[in-house]
Amino acid sequence: MKLILKKAAVLLLVLAFIIAGIFVYLDYAAQKIFEDSSSHLQTTYQQVSNNFTSFCTINWSFLDNFEDNLLEDGKNPTSKKVESEFSQFKDLQSEYGYSELYLFNEDSDYATVAGRHGAAQSIEGAFNEMFKSGEPMITSYISSSNVRKAVFARPLQTPIKIGGKKYTAIAVCYENEYIENRVVGEVCNDNSDCYLVKPDGQVVLSLQPKTVLTDFIADFLDYAQSDADSFEYGSFDGLKENLSAGKRGSLLCAYDGESLYVVNQPVGINGWSIVAVVKADVADASLKELQIVTSIIAAFVAVVLFVFLLTISYLRSRQRLNAERLQRTTAEHESKLMSQLFDGITCVVDRFATVSLKTGTYEYHERVKSKVDYPRKGRYEDLLRLISDTYAILSNTENVKFAQVLSLENVRKALQKPGDIMRIEYGYRTGSEYKLMSVVPVAWDAEGDLAEFMMIAQDIGKKVELEKAANTDGLTGLFNERCFSTVLHRKEELGEPFTLCYLDLDRFKPVNDIYGHDMGDKLLRQVAQRILECIRDKDYAFRIGGDEFCLVISAAFSEEESSSFVGRLRDALSKPYVIDGVELDVGASCAYARYPEEGSDPGAVRKLADARMYEDKRRRAASR
Repeated sequence: MKLILKKAAVLLLVLAFIIAGIFVYLDYAAQKIFEDSSSHLQTTYQQVSNNFTSFCTINWSFLDNFEDNLLEDGKNPTSKKVESEFSQFKDLQSEYGYSELYLFNEDSDYATVAGRHGAAQSIEGAFNEMFKSGEPMITSYISSSNVRKAVFARPLQTPIKIGGKKYTAIAVCYENEYIENRVVGEVCNDNSDCYLVKPDGQVVLSLQPKTVLTDFIADFLDYAQSDADSFEYGSFDGLKENLSAGKRGSLLCAYDGESLYVVNQPVGINGWSIVAVVKADVADASLKELQIVTSIIAAFVAVVLFVFLLTISYLRSRQRLNAERLQRTTAEHESKLMSQLFDGITCVVDRFATVSLKTGTYEYHERVKSKVDYPRKGRYEDLLRLISDTYAILSNTENVKFAQVLSLENVRKALQKPGDIMRIEYGYRTGSEYKLMSVVPVAWDAEGDLAEFMMIAQDIGKKVELEKAANTDGLTGLFNERCFSTVLHRKEELGEPFTLCYLDLDRFKPVNDIYGHDMGDKLLRQVAQRILECIRDKDYAFRIGGDEFCLVISAAFSEEESSSFVGRLRDALSKPYVIDGVELDVGASCAYARYPEEGSDPGAVRKLADARMYEDKRRRAASR
């Protein structure tokens, strides 16, 4: 009785350990999902930050050019001169996308590029701060037509008198929707909000419709402090500190029964930051599916192992209690029990084999096919050879062989006690099917050494498919930005040199505007195909958003080789495309950076290549 209670206590301890392990894994997986999703969102909204900074630079330059043209002779311009310049800049309205360009003063008097004059009290409050500080500003306001607009404004160096009115400032404004499309684009579609906020939390601009937080927000910190139910990762104080110090950060909180990511990214202007609020079920979608599948597989294997150990414990206890009575029939009885055990296991697993270390032989069982893949019995060495001829181990390390991993010596080292287990993911060499092998101990000899072990095989095709889907761009079939970050990290760990190439299509937006997004999607797929034709099998091609692509060339290219490759790539992408009978000419801006010659880490190389690409785009635009 004491022996039975002792074994029951051990089994309960094992069960508790398995359950605790599952909870620890789930907690670890949740932490990893938060870290991976946060990193992906940070990368995404870094691009949004770059877009906004570029947009600001364009607008300040635009206002400077307008004022320089008005005052080019150093004198106050005549009404005719103003009308002429207004007419010239009105022609740029479709190119820049602004809704209004105007002169104004402290009394809210205005004169617009469209020829309108008057006084608008709706802008008075918006510009008080600028008139007080005398510095350029960006803000938003509700127009007289009840439409929210964003405005870039700055004082004039020399006031201008027109028709008896003195104007002291100049401004260009945009409808919020235009800025959203220009800066944010289709990031997270309708499952996120994006704000431009000051270090104290005051909202400067709302860069995306209110899809998550439905109320208008004037102060993001006040809103977050009063309405967030709880913070799962990160804290309100951390968010406040990040905004104040201009640092990037992420947190996960609950709002109105829904989990939301809050990501802040500095823009480098006035200490402002981009703050994004994204639904967690959208950001985590692919990782959550992978976690669920992995958890089910791990729980299933744990249950099978526990049932197996429970059965073995029961059989051994029964054998000891009836040793004298069963002494003459031990061999027959053990054979019968093992046969019953195998019959039970075949009901829940696809295939398995038991191996005897004493004789070096195996017994193979399979319930999936009537004609089994391997002989029912034979030498263990022959079984390993047959498995190696058909399958390959899925590993980041090349040339890992079954004969090495499943050698009897290696199995003895790995399985030293009942709770030990080996798991090996493998697949057909053709890549058409993927499996998980669990190697568990079955029996021990009188000295306590492993005598028999079992190899259990199960299909895991769906898991591998989910991993591929999580790393692939659904439109072009290229790798996506999530996979891009993983590849760069792996290159850095292994110390492998590479050339990083960024490219962006030059005239892609008119294709969407004129022919529609379906034509744009077809064009992106043809661009992806041309990119693949320019690289080797060991290189990588990624679509990292919109019409922007990135290539990782796995070689230590010289400066000349890198420049030559980019030239060939640009030539290939600049050739006309014929889609549905329509000939399209887009071209591409390209640039590169080399690791480790031009950066001590991949992140620095990535920023350098991206900056060079935008510089190439500006040069090409200026030359047209």
